Amino acid sequence: EAHEDISDELDYVPTTEPSEPETGSGFTPAGEQHSTAGITALPPLRYLTTPTMTMALHGRELVVFFSLRVTNMDFSEDLFNRTSSEYRSLEHSLLDVLLPFLQANLTGFKNLEILNFRKGSVVVNSKMKFTKSVPYNITEA
Repeated sequence: EAHEDISDELDYVPTTEPSEPETGSGFTPAGEQHSTAGITALPPLRYLTTPTMTMALHGRELVVFFSLRVTNMDFSEDLFNRTSSEYRSLEHSLLDVLLPFLQANLTGFKNLEILNFRKGSVVVNSKMKFTKSVPYNITEA
């Protein structure tokens, strides 16, 4: 069983807020909508994905860690705080764009989780899960 864990390398920055129990992965089940109350609309975002992705097999589930860079947005310190309106707004914007694409184009796609943001324009560290260990069309993202 292949396993490479890069979670320590993803520049996790904990917030000073009390931790909340985890309620999900950031994946919105079919039929549900993200709440946008108090969230400011962002300009259209441009993305660059990293040329390589790291995969870890957990049982029969495939987990893919990947980073993507938002090139037309400046990083703000608020993006270190998961409870800030800027963090939530960017997270929702990314999920609204990426989830439909991933669901339509990747066989066995299960969910997407935004792990954190870091500097470098804005770098989005993420994790995808698949129901099958080797989707046939994962050669490109």
